[in-house]
Amino acid sequence: MSIRERTREVAVLRTLGFTREKHPQLLLSESIAILSMGGLVGVALGTLVVKAMSRPGIGLPVSMHMTTATTLVVMLVAAVVGLVSGLIPSYRASNLGIVDALRYIG
Repeated sequence: MSIRERTREVAVLRTLGFTREKHPQLLLSESIAILSMGGLVGVALGTLVVKAMSRPGIGLPVSMHMTTATTLVVMLVAAVVGLVSGLIPSYRASNLGIVDALRYIG
């Protein structure tokens, strides 16, 4: 969504001399950064919830805990989702003409 909303900014960057190849790199890095931050927040909240729910008397196994492998998989999935969800919008935004991108209403 953030990439589609920033199509006009892509046109301004192209006007300033940025190449078509640079736009997808900028937009994809932003997408991966946003979803990686979301992954970190998810890991932190997940760890807190697992610790809170694994106390004796709640009914869940006491041995339940968040492992390093689980944390790495969650962060990898967040980065892949960021990459995949940003590919098509960033490609479309970078391949629009400057005038079309300035007129774009997303």
